[in-house]
Amino acid sequence: MSKLLYQMINPPIRLLLKSPLHGLMSSNTLIIEFKGRKSGRTMTTPISYLQTDTLVQCFTGRPNIWWRNLQNAAPVRLLIKGQWQTVIPEVVLDDHETIKHTLDNFLRAVPRDASHSNVRLEADGTPNQQDIDQAVGNLVLLKFSPVSRQGSTSDESKINRSD
Repeated sequence: MSKLLYQMINPPIRLLLKSPLHGLMSSNTLIIEFKGRKSGRTMTTPISYLQTDTLVQCFTGRPNIWWRNLQNAAPVRLLIKGQWQTVIPEVVLDDHETIKHTLDNFLRAVPRDASHSNVRLEADGTPNQQDIDQAVGNLVLLKFSPVSRQGSTSDESKINRSD
């Protein structure tokens, strides 16, 4: 999708995900809230996700430079299914095997995102493996782990709340 299209659709998606009607999208779309590394401003963006146990995984394209704000591993907040969670981000850029394996699992769970990654789905709904191999270098894997209970008070205070 083009940057202009995202700029047009992201505000209504954010409103929906913050509303009591979030259930229409929140099973596979979340809001990430983070501070800009240069501006210090609080920013939010909706993004598709896959949650397994306590780990949340997302993908974005490398050209979408907002993910660079997550490279310092400072806590961020995720709005998942109407609940804010403080998490620690991990940005995975160069571990191609991990990205490949995670992308395959991700697209099986959230097949609507296949086109965003330029991955075709086979007739049985599985991602095309050649397309995944080609997509890996253009994607950033974002992993979010819960803040440990011991550090949660001090870590949560580092995030500017805007809701």
